[in-house]
Amino acid sequence: MNTIYTRILEIATFFILIAFVANPSLGQDQILNLEEKLETVYGRERTQVLNQLAQLHLRKNATQSIEYANEALKVSTENDYPNGESNARINLGNAHSRLNDHWKALTSFKKALAIFEKSNNRSAKAYTLNQIGLEYKHLKKYGDANIYCNKSLKIYQSLNDKETIALVESNLGDIYNKEGQYNQAIAKYTRSLKIDREIKNFRGVVETLVRIGSTYSNLGNFNRAEENLQEAMTIAKKNKLMSLYNSAKNNLAVVKRNKAQYGDSKTQFEKDQELESQQYIREMEEKTMQIQQQSSKFLEEIEGLTEEKQLIELKSRIQEDEYNRQLLAKQHETEQQENKIQLLNAENELNQAELDKKGAELDKKNAEARNAQIIHGAGAGALGLVIIMVILIYSRYKAKQKANIALAEQNDKITKQKDEILKQKQEIEVNRDKLAKQNQQISDSIDYAKRIQTAVLPSYENVTNLLPDSMILFKPKAKVSGDFYWVKNYGDTVLFAAADCTGHGVPGAFMSIICNNILHQIVTQYENLLPGSILKLLSHEVMRRLQQKKKSNLENKDGSIKFEWEVKDGMDIALCSYNRATLELVYAGAHNPLYLFRDGELSERKGEKLSIGGTKQDDTFTDHKLQLQKGDVIYLFSDGFPDQKGGPNNKKFYYAPFQELLKEIHQKPMEEQKITLDKTITDWIGSGEQIDDIIIFGVRI
Repeated sequence: MNTIYTRILEIATFFILIAFVANPSLGQDQILNLEEKLETVYGRERTQVLNQLAQLHLRKNATQSIEYANEALKVSTENDYPNGESNARINLGNAHSRLNDHWKALTSFKKALAIFEKSNNRSAKAYTLNQIGLEYKHLKKYGDANIYCNKSLKIYQSLNDKETIALVESNLGDIYNKEGQYNQAIAKYTRSLKIDREIKNFRGVVETLVRIGSTYSNLGNFNRAEENLQEAMTIAKKNKLMSLYNSAKNNLAVVKRNKAQYGDSKTQFEKDQELESQQYIREMEEKTMQIQQQSSKFLEEIEGLTEEKQLIELKSRIQEDEYNRQLLAKQHETEQQENKIQLLNAENELNQAELDKKGAELDKKNAEARNAQIIHGAGAGALGLVIIMVILIYSRYKAKQKANIALAEQNDKITKQKDEILKQKQEIEVNRDKLAKQNQQISDSIDYAKRIQTAVLPSYENVTNLLPDSMILFKPKAKVSGDFYWVKNYGDTVLFAAADCTGHGVPGAFMSIICNNILHQIVTQYENLLPGSILKLLSHEVMRRLQQKKKSNLENKDGSIKFEWEVKDGMDIALCSYNRATLELVYAGAHNPLYLFRDGELSERKGEKLSIGGTKQDDTFTDHKLQLQKGDVIYLFSDGFPDQKGGPNNKKFYYAPFQELLKEIHQKPMEEQKITLDKTITDWIGSGEQIDDIIIFGVRI
């Protein structure tokens, strides 16, 4: 089972590396940590670190990426680590491609493909086939590019990976576009667009609409080009995809200039098509003219003759044609006769061989007759000797038969044991394959859950638009997290929070999505509520949705009632309401506090000792009002950072050192603070394990 989980981890590592290629900012802050870690790791783990460094350097320094990938390739080969080797080959392919050395890139991808075919890693195989197709496109070998991208497409279709299917369809459209087959390109782009619309992949929709618009422009259909580019701009603006919006806008400007330049005249593409058509028509006219000239020449030759001689000439022409036809027929008949003669010769040779065979058989029979006479003469003398030998052989046969019976019984027993072992082996293999499939399904489900959670969380762009000088350190323990951050605004007021839901991993992620959704519903339905009121409504709604019930009512020593709950699902949270015009901030919390740094001094506002989802009807959350000043720094966080175990004695980090750390760095730029916090907790964990999700939300006023 350990082998299976190791395999799942290796596959996950491969797709994480692919994700770094698509979004280099994910690993930007980790280069320093990984380079330090490289000095202390060996074997397969060293290969993984080298491959990650190769990915992180790809965008800015492809040459450095190649150096790390080559070292990863060397280490993986020495340690017989195929997965590390395949990832290194992928990294080399991407780096060489970035340096426009497409032949080397192609070689690297093909070697990676050979490894994936042996391991039957279909997703990785499909990815690599697509990359090979793109390299052939760069090399202008469009036929090969088409073949490999179509192979990739078939695998993704069998996996029902719609987002990647749309991507490969778009790549095929690019290949047709490069060949000048614009109608085929538009057909492929249209398929890609349909899928992206179905799965609401708005980035893919905008990119494909831009491609379609550019292709229509190449065809000279400027009106259709404008329609698609206008739609691309509308969708990009609605979904705040500003880089894509600018790209569509620039393409639209080019189309409008081309439209104004050409006006009603034909585009170069239309002129080329028209020229080819005219050339073909001229060729057909020339052939027709030749036939007409031959016919006219014959008629002119016989025109001056009398009708009788004209008939004779026509008859002579017909006879000449008939003679040629008969000559061809005779040639055909002669060939058939020659074939028959060859067939008869073959039959004669066969008959002669049969006669030779019969003569040999007759000679053999005569020899056998002579031998029989000799045998009969010698047989009488040998009969007595044979009888004596038979008696001896029979006695030995009986003894051997007894031994063979015992041996047969032993063999039968061994065969039964072998069959039983084979049956058990087959059952083990079936269970192993079933478990591997289940584990893969679980891994795929977790990856999809991560995508859902990422989509629910506010984008970094949205956070910085509302809180320009801010940072968020978000480090899930697993792929998905029970911690989450939340931002919402109406007018000059910005609501922001850092929350810690029950559990971590998949259960915690489900709770984070539920609580995030409830928060949105409350602030949408009830505007201008203070944080304390929001938390009270939030707690009641969580209890209602999760159907949490009281197990018992216990009386404390002071006479108050203590509730115990059958299910304790909920969260701790720090929630703030900040008016950007008046600089007034209102904070309320469930366990999670608020830290305020002003003039280098720390002041703390503590939350209630209540958890969301575990309150009574009359429980309330206190609103702490703060008049902020320019330069104040606010921190909201979960208990993941101070409670993390590590260091030389494997103890908690604790709150006092956490406060000192914030005091040291709070005046630095927010991005630098994030890097320091991340490095500090990573070094503290060391070779240990992260025990909980971590979130720190910092805002400078």
